[in-house]
Amino acid sequence: MMEPRLLPREIEFPPGVVGTFVVGKVCSSVVYVLEGCLQFEAGRMNEVLEAGDCVCLDSEMLITWGACGAVLCRALVVTPAE
Repeated sequence: MMEPRLLPREIEFPPGVVGTFVVGKVCSSVVYVLEGCLQFEAGRMNEVLEAGDCVCLDSEMLITWGACGAVLCRALVVTPAE
């Protein structure tokens, strides 16, 4: 049986908590916001994604992300399996 090449995960972002996604390594991923809104920063870029929005990331930059406002955010994040 083949090992999976992609790893899908559902991630919850509690309000007021900021996380770090990539630290100094190449990372490719697809992020689909299921509920709430997700704010992320990479360098000087600051983006806000709402439910139904999707982004493809392919970066070596430090990316920080978290829920916007006072509402929980849920996202489906698909990364290559290691």
